[in-house]
Amino acid sequence: MGVLPPGDQAGPQTAAYARAILSAEPGVTQDWIEETVATRLHRQAVFDREKPPMYWALLDECALIRPIGGADVMREQFEHLLKMMATPFISIQIVPISVGATPGLLGGFALAQGDGMPDHVYLDAAAQGSVSAREEIVRAVNLRYDAIHKWAHPIHVSERLVREVAATYEDQ
Repeated sequence: MGVLPPGDQAGPQTAAYARAILSAEPGVTQDWIEETVATRLHRQAVFDREKPPMYWALLDECALIRPIGGADVMREQFEHLLKMMATPFISIQIVPISVGATPGLLGGFALAQGDGMPDHVYLDAAAQGSVSAREEIVRAVNLRYDAIHKWAHPIHVSERLVREVAATYEDQ
């Protein structure tokens, strides 16, 4: 589970989209960008397994409309997102802008749950993210996820919205 705020790096991304986001970081080198992109793409390989993990994400609608990297990058990113959304183990729901403020605006996070292991949470931060298995932190983040999820579009509406925004890049 995870909540992806505008521009977040944690979700399913193409290499070009990740490069464009990472390039916005002040003072980074091209080597650092390429190393970080390679790491992100390597993490996404879990979805290619025979039995991939379930992945549930809430994506702020702003992430759909912010033109990261230009039209070609956005077109490729939307194709990738729609391909991922078509799989039975990935659920991406869009949190509409019209909702206004949600607890997701306080920062991105990801929850990891697995058989035989304690739940963990990853908390995104401007300088460096952190991972915790502390029960009170995991519980608080679960509550935040549930609160945001109540505002998210259903899956079929989210997919339609992604397709509509993607169509605006087809003629560019």
